[in-house]
Amino acid sequence: MDFYERKQIPVLSYEAAPDGVERERIRRAICEKPFNVVSIEVGGKLYGIISRGDISRAKRAGRERVPVNTACTVLRGKNFMRAREIFREKPRIHEIPVTDNEGRLLGMCASNDDLLYLEYADAWEDNKYIYPFLRSFRKTVTFVRAPEGDARRKNIIDRWVSEFEKCGVSCELIDF
Repeated sequence: MDFYERKQIPVLSYEAAPDGVERERIRRAICEKPFNVVSIEVGGKLYGIISRGDISRAKRAGRERVPVNTACTVLRGKNFMRAREIFREKPRIHEIPVTDNEGRLLGMCASNDDLLYLEYADAWEDNKYIYPFLRSFRKTVTFVRAPEGDARRKNIIDRWVSEFEKCGVSCELIDF
């Protein structure tokens, strides 16, 4: 999971609730700050979001204005563990706006899978940095077991444990 500060994401601000947003304005915002979601603010507070899917649906329907999704999931405060739970519970959600308690946009959590690097990158043996890094551990490394029924994550964690132990690192598995 990644967190993007407000200054890193496209945000469009309005004084009053817009009746949709012009596709060209959205395009310019995304070109300036590439992201999958455009945040919409009204009066300095998060009003809703527009996703690339929303843009595509509006374009297919021949509409120049894209409706704002005001019923989106929002995270109050930088509660990143809650964001991880939301991404796990709702796999169709890929980004979550993060606000302060007053509703002002702080940034956006993206569900980028932090396991992808070691799952899809070059083989462990081909990465010259992994083994020196693993050999630097002096204490036991604790891994959290994959959720029950998540075979993909279980296989990845099992591989991590195996590779760590090859380097003499003591590993333990715990339940979340």
